Amino acid sequence: MAPGQACPQFCGWWPDYLPGGHRKITDLRFPTYRFDNTAQGKFMLSIAFGQSKYYVDNLSENVKRGLREKLRRGEWPGWAPLGYVNDYKNHTVIPDLEKAVLVKKLFELYAQGDYSLIGRVLPRGQPLGADR
Repeated sequence: MAPGQACPQFCGWWPDYLPGGHRKITDLRFPTYRFDNTAQGKFMLSIAFGQSKYYVDNLSENVKRGLREKLRRGEWPGWAPLGYVNDYKNHTVIPDLEKAVLVKKLFELYAQGDYSLIGRVLPRGQPLGADR
C-alpha cells in the first residue's frame, strides 16, 4: 500500500501497536475495541492511546525504581560485565579469575597507546578465553 493511500481497516491486538508510515486508517478493530472514523471513535481512540501512554510511562518509572533499589541494597542490577561472573546467591558480581587476567591485559595494551578502542587486540577469530 502506498503512503497516503487509505487503509480500509486495521486489525491488531492493542491500540498502541498501530502500523507506522503515512497511512490514513478509516476503521480500527481489536479483540476488545472497535474504532470507527467518527468523532466518537476518534475520541475513544485518543483515550485508549492515553491509557497506553500512562501504562508505558508507569512501567518505566517502576523499572527505574527497582534498579535504584537494587543498587541501594548493593546488588548488581544486571548481567555481570566482562571479567566478572554473577553470584546468584548474594546478588552481586565476583571476578572471573580466568577472564579477568585477559581483561587486565587488554587494558594494559590499550594504556600503552599501541591499540585503540576500535582496533583489534586479539587476532581475528581468536576466542577471548584462549591461553596467551
